[in-house]
Amino acid sequence: MAMAYPAVLSVVQTEWGLSSTAAGSISSAYQVGTAVALVFVSALADYLDPRLVFRVSAGLTAAVSLLIPVLAHGHLSALLLFGAVAVAAAGIYTPGIMLLAERFEPARRGKAMGWFLAASSMGYVLALLAGGAVVARAGWRAALFVLALGPLLCFLLSLVLFHGERSRRA
Repeated sequence: MAMAYPAVLSVVQTEWGLSSTAAGSISSAYQVGTAVALVFVSALADYLDPRLVFRVSAGLTAAVSLLIPVLAHGHLSALLLFGAVAVAAAGIYTPGIMLLAERFEPARRGKAMGWFLAASSMGYVLALLAGGAVVARAGWRAALFVLALGPLLCFLLSLVLFHGERSRRA
């Protein structure tokens, strides 16, 4: 959902009558939410099973992402919702890195991390393309709903991939 707001920004800025400062603050809420949450969720993943942290964070990210097109009606609601989705999504990144480090031996770990990061970056590009195409045809709420399907897919995959055996860490 990192690129969801930029994909619909020009439309919601006009519809909600946002100044440039107000419009930018919503994007900043996402960045600040991510930065602050990464510190806490990284520490949390040291104490709890990273699979659990990943699954819960993916579920929360999907839920909030699906709520944004329904509940966002202006500056304050968008600021809170995009900040909340950033906090939730931060719980996917660090545990994901931890799980990859655990899964792959050192000789293959760099390649696995590279694919993980490349997939994230590609997701950003595809979100901008898809969001832009949908917003032009069906409006910003439809675009945000379509983009929320990515976090929903992530959550569903985490349920399949991270079931059963606990993390190998002691």
